Amino acid sequence: MHEIFDASGSQIATGTGFSVSADGLVATNHHVVENGHVFSLVTSQGAKFDDAKVVASDPEKDLALLKIDSKDLPYLALAESSKAPLGKRVAIYGSPRGLAGSLSEGIISASERNLNKSFPGEKIPNNGNLIQTTAPISSGSSGSPLFDAEGKVLGVMTLSLQQNAQNLNFAIPVEALKSLIDRAKEGPSTLGGEYSAPKIDFDTAIEDEPAYRRLRQQMSVGNWVESLKITGFLVEKFPKSPLIHFQNGYCAGMLRLDNQAELSYTKVIELDPLNQLAWNNLGLALSSQKKLQDALIAFEKAVSINPNYPQAWENIVRTNAVLGNWPKATTALDTLAQIDLKIAREFARPLVGLRIPDAHFRQALERAMSHEVADTSSNSNVKFRVVGVSPDDPLAVRSGPGANFPRVISIANGEEVFVTGAGKMNGSTKWLPIDFGNSSGWVASKYLKSSE
Repeated sequence: MHEIFDASGSQIATGTGFSVSADGLVATNHHVVENGHVFSLVTSQGAKFDDAKVVASDPEKDLALLKIDSKDLPYLALAESSKAPLGKRVAIYGSPRGLAGSLSEGIISASERNLNKSFPGEKIPNNGNLIQTTAPISSGSSGSPLFDAEGKVLGVMTLSLQQNAQNLNFAIPVEALKSLIDRAKEGPSTLGGEYSAPKIDFDTAIEDEPAYRRLRQQMSVGNWVESLKITGFLVEKFPKSPLIHFQNGYCAGMLRLDNQAELSYTKVIELDPLNQLAWNNLGLALSSQKKLQDALIAFEKAVSINPNYPQAWENIVRTNAVLGNWPKATTALDTLAQIDLKIAREFARPLVGLRIPDAHFRQALERAMSHEVADTSSNSNVKFRVVGVSPDDPLAVRSGPGANFPRVISIANGEEVFVTGAGKMNGSTKWLPIDFGNSSGWVASKYLKSSE
């Protein structure tokens, strides 16, 4: 069960989700998490995770993935295909009205059905292509898995519609979920930055404007469509106000009208060239349009104005990682950790353990998670020799800092390795990140002796 909280800590919703990987990926609906700020997950066994983060989301398909800190989480098997014959028995396991662990049964009543023509006034996810089932759902069941008779997931429950006094229940096909999981496992490219909110710095004329007070009220409740309409009026009335143009860009960005947001932030910068928030948000608008090199220039301009601006450094890390500029991404992540370790850890947490191709960036992620920050001004590549291991029992290189992580390779006594970063304690043992040939991983420090 998911418990969703707003920025003030008040619970605003509950929903259902299910684990799809041993390392803590949990699937649910986009509409379950879209208005949340804090996410708490409770498993069917009663374990609670209060640090869940959204790592991938697809509003059009109404799917989202959260990540929790786990390495051996039981997870559900996904069906090869959502295609199922009519009348096939299915079941839904969810948390209707907050009652966790509820099971309902039914059959497939329609598959590969396109609902856009049948329900022209409704916003239907996945372009209207959903699975219809007779298994009942209610409030709180959103995000529940739809099981086939073999216990494999056919789809993710998304909505219930009424037709001819009947409730019709629908699931998103498992193929859409698999696509989102693949995106999430690719790493940083699936993660989006958040727009920085505008500073409230206005003159008396704007403060006394009734439309501006109405704008503040609409923005406070997240009514971005109405807010954007109001900012359009205010831009015409106050064309030289950086704040009003910023508000216009912010509302456009929240609605993902990225080109409009780009134009608004560009106007802010024309009027106020040293506005660090505008440079950062301009970068986000550009990034959403896949203009990554231009976005990177904007983020770098933001930190040139304020070198201690953590959100801009986070966006520099993310953009360099997406572009494959791993050395710059690594340096930026270490800088972010020095400025704001909490933000660095929040960035790193969902990425640790994913298939990221650069060893140094993976080690920077581990440093952020272990509270250890590298000295980026010095060279951390120090040569060591393996000592104290038996010929019959070579040194195991692990994928993470601990004997509980999988073995990557084994190294014989006397071989030389390079220690590439700061160590991390696991129990009473210190583990060090190393490179050996084309491989990298972690080894216990007691088996290494400096060669220099």
